[in-house]
Amino acid sequence: MQFMVQGAWGVVPVHLNEVSPADMRGTFPGLAYQLGNFAAAYAVVVNIEGLPAEELTELSWEHRNDGWCGAGAPRWNIVVQGERAEPYTLFLGCAAATHTFPHTGWTKDSYTDDDILNVGATNSGNLENLEDIQGGTIVALYILFDEGTTLNGVPLGPGFVYLDNITVNDKVFSGPMDNGNH
Repeated sequence: MQFMVQGAWGVVPVHLNEVSPADMRGTFPGLAYQLGNFAAAYAVVVNIEGLPAEELTELSWEHRNDGWCGAGAPRWNIVVQGERAEPYTLFLGCAAATHTFPHTGWTKDSYTDDDILNVGATNSGNLENLEDIQGGTIVALYILFDEGTTLNGVPLGPGFVYLDNITVNDKVFSGPMDNGNH
């Protein structure tokens, strides 16, 4: 295994050195190789700003089963301004959601009612601020996919996810044309 990994990836720093600008050859290859690919995809839900946090009663999506569903991605990020004006970002990952199976090849991942703020506050290390969060208002709501799918160079799963029927409270988004029309 080490032979195959080294044979495939061991040449990357050499290649980066060859394509680097001459005056950066000492820094650029190592930095680029170590940083890797910082890529993420996100979808922002618009016109939700100002909603009292406790009125967020349903967050769900359906993901196709051949895609990734991990602890941290895809995930809901809920930005709340607490009652005391403190900012909080709550995280609701795919793997911890309630899973149902609406049709062949798809899984519905849901968070509802009190679980949204309770689990989100727990996941973000803000459980002690739950009362402030519950009395706060939504500043932003988005879905983020930024989790890698390898560990020490070994593939763990696919590097993508297909989401459909994204639901926020009673609004179902089945395409980009739905965002903002609620």
